[in-house]
Amino acid sequence: MQRDMQQDSATNHVSKASSARLSPGDPFQRLPPEIMIQIWSNINVLDLLRSCVMVSRTWRDQLLQCGYLWTKVTVHQEDHLSPIALSTVSDHVQRLRLFYLSSRWLTGFHTKIMQGSFASITHLTIMLGGQEHMEKQLLVQMFEKLGCTLKSLYCQTLQNFPDLAVVTRTCPFLHSLVYKNSHGLFNLDALEPYPGELRSLTIENHCIDDIERDQLISIVSNLGRHLQALSVFPCGEECISDVQRYCPDIHTIVWNCGYPTLDGIHGCEMILPPPPSTKGLRHLSIAPHHIDLVVALMTRYKDTLETLHLTLVLLRSCDQLERLKDVVMKRLDSMSIRWVRDRDAGTRIAAAILDTCQESLRVLSLEKLHMKPLTRHLCNLRTLKSLRLDSIVLHEYMAIYWDRLCSIDNNKKVTLISLEFRNVDITDRDLMLLARIGTLKDFTLSFTDDHDLSFTDHAVQQFFNETRSALRNVVLDFTPMSWSALDIMARIPSLRRVTLSKHVPIDSVHTFRNRYPRLRVEGMKEKERDIYAFC
Repeated sequence: MQRDMQQDSATNHVSKASSARLSPGDPFQRLPPEIMIQIWSNINVLDLLRSCVMVSRTWRDQLLQCGYLWTKVTVHQEDHLSPIALSTVSDHVQRLRLFYLSSRWLTGFHTKIMQGSFASITHLTIMLGGQEHMEKQLLVQMFEKLGCTLKSLYCQTLQNFPDLAVVTRTCPFLHSLVYKNSHGLFNLDALEPYPGELRSLTIENHCIDDIERDQLISIVSNLGRHLQALSVFPCGEECISDVQRYCPDIHTIVWNCGYPTLDGIHGCEMILPPPPSTKGLRHLSIAPHHIDLVVALMTRYKDTLETLHLTLVLLRSCDQLERLKDVVMKRLDSMSIRWVRDRDAGTRIAAAILDTCQESLRVLSLEKLHMKPLTRHLCNLRTLKSLRLDSIVLHEYMAIYWDRLCSIDNNKKVTLISLEFRNVDITDRDLMLLARIGTLKDFTLSFTDDHDLSFTDHAVQQFFNETRSALRNVVLDFTPMSWSALDIMARIPSLRRVTLSKHVPIDSVHTFRNRYPRLRVEGMKEKERDIYAFC
């Protein structure tokens, strides 16, 4: 049937003759939009549009009337969707993401914008690779046309892109701006005081040179009046004082590491509310050269700091740690240490910081550290809810910590509910100890392909068979994995969601999903198909 359809290459619409041939025997014509939406609930919106076109014009028109379906659209070069076809839903599109599209496509998109389409866009993401040589002036005209409605702009490019001064001039009402340019930061002297309330700013200069201090001062002095969240890469640590000087409302700083992103801290929309009445730094993510800067910031903001993420790949010294002995972090809720180059130094830093937040820390992630000296510090954390261990050196002393968790009653305030292992050499004995814990809700076992497992499949079966925890979410990313272990796991009454390794064939994921329909089953192989998940 589909071979007989006549398709308009410009609009991706089925011709009237084809639609007429389909109408008499088209069962989809009688379905209300609500049922059709349920049928296609797991399909990308562009796949949905193409499928509607292939069935009938009437069905397509019915779905186009459901405007809320089209408020968020992502277009990639592989989608083969023309700007003309996209413009048919332009009145509904509020959030548009464009990934690595050709200069011809972008020129057509520019034409539709100049004709008045896409006037409702409030969130725009545009990523350009090295092959999309669109004229800079066309991009400037696009921003001039859309700029007065844009609240959020994410631009990442490998080509010559409009200067930061041009972007901020043409988009005067942004709340969130991400500007990543591989050609450097130019023409910063043209920056003017921003008229709107820009609250979140990410600046990444993906060329050889660091962002100079005078460049950063030019940026924050003009754009920082209402700024609450700032992510900068790469830039010297001495410039943090300039940020505090020119950005009186700043409460989130991501410095030289890009992890986590600002939207990872505050949510994907990154439209921050007005600043809280309490001034001070609340979220800090930094790749320090010297730990004394972190110590100074922790000491200064001990009453306000809520999250601390340290990337220690650039660390040169860890002096001044003794200054933390008398510091009590009153609100530090989440901490992570990652990319540790020196395990011993990283372990000392972790121990010193953990002692400052025994009464407040709820989420902890540790990577490439020695757990033997840290076991005592873990046992002293009275409010920990989530623990993530990545590539750490486990020690038999950890049995002390597992025993402590086993002795905690579910009704007590101190309950670990989420435990994640990634590339950690846990043994059969560890799994048996973990099975005695009665408070876990989320459990993850994950290993890279080059990591040899130190436990047996029989131990995994025993763990799921004997666990005292009412597990709800389980992630298993390792191989080999037996059906016996999966079947035993699936019989846990409280279980609701399972994520299976990318090595499990998609057909096997479907089989497992059909065998246990009450579970929400996802395969990592299926997730890999979503090429936009990172943004």
